[in-house]
Parts: sequence; structure tokens; C-alpha cells
Amino acid sequence: GAGIGGGWNSPGSNIIIDGGTVTAIGGADGAGIGGGSSGSGSKITVSGGNVTAVGGHNGAGIGGGWNSAGSSITISGGNVTASGTDGGAGIGGGWTGSGSNITINGGNVNARGGDDAAGIGGGYGGIGSKIKIAPVSGSITVTECDDESDTSFTHTVVSPDVRSYPGSTKACIKTGLVLSGVITGGLFLSAGS
Repeated sequence: GAGIGGGWNSPGSNIIIDGGTVTAIGGADGAGIGGGSSGSGSKITVSGGNVTAVGGHNGAGIGGGWNSAGSSITISGGNVTASGTDGGAGIGGGWTGSGSNITINGGNVNARGGDDAAGIGGGYGGIGSKIKIAPVSGSITVTECDDESDTSFTHTVVSPDVRSYPGSTKACIKTGLVLSGVITGGLFLSAGS
């Protein structure tokens, strides 16, 4: 099952974290926060606190478990580290699961996908859509996720700024200060292979 959320074959939804120190580690095929194995993760909000979420085998850090979607996820504050395992996204879908309606408009977020999964978006083989990452100042460093090498580039945010990041769609958001405004990009939208 999930560290916080659904058990085996069960979804996790209506989860709110607004403070404290939270460490959530998914069990077999479960998300750190969200769905259990074969369970979706939805309506998840983090507005404060120090949150570490690690998916189990093929689970998202925050979002869906194995073979399941992550949707309606909002991070508006706090320090959040979300790591997918194997084919799970950092924030979004588990292995083959989609990641959609994900909004980051505050906080410090470090999201890293598993093998060929997006940092924010779809798991391995999953599609990402309707993802809004909204900083006004500072920078975002993006690192491609693969087993062989991690190549990074940094984009300095200028408000208002709407752009698609170049490069592979299998990318990780490693660090970034996100406050307000709008940045969207293909880099965050789907898992690559």
C-alpha cells in the first residue's frame, strides 16, 4: 500500500498536508503519498511542512501506485521532496500511469522520476497533461532522468514567462523556488523511453 493513502488495489484521495515533518514511503507498488498498488492518487494538497515522499516499486512519490494515475495534485507551500521508484514519476503517475492536473504554485520542490519516468507528469509509458509550474523569480534546474548520465540546464525565471523547455520529455525537476506566475513546458508533460 501507499505510505499515506490507499492500500492494495485501492485509491488514495482527499489527502491534505499543511504542516509538520512527514516522511511517507510506499510499500510494494504503492505511492509514497496517494494510491496503493493498482490505485490512483487524487485530490492531494501540500501547503506546508517538510514532506519527503518515496514511492515503492513502480510507484510515484506523490500520486498513483503501480499502473495507476495521479491527478489533481497541488503544492502551494512547504519543502517537498518526491521521488518515484523504478517506473514511477516523482509527482504524478505510477508505472504506465498518467499524471494530470498538477499545479505547483509555492514552496520548494525537488521531484525526481524513476527510470524513464517524468519528475512531474507521467510514469514510464504514461502521459502527462495539464501541468502548471508557476514561479515568478529564481531558477529551475532540470535534470534528465536516465541510468547513464544526468545532464542539466538551468532556466532563470522572468515574470510573466510561459515557455516550453527544450530537450527530452523524460526529465526531473531537481530544485526550484516556485511562487506564482505561469511556466508550462513539454519537458514536464510525458514520460520518455
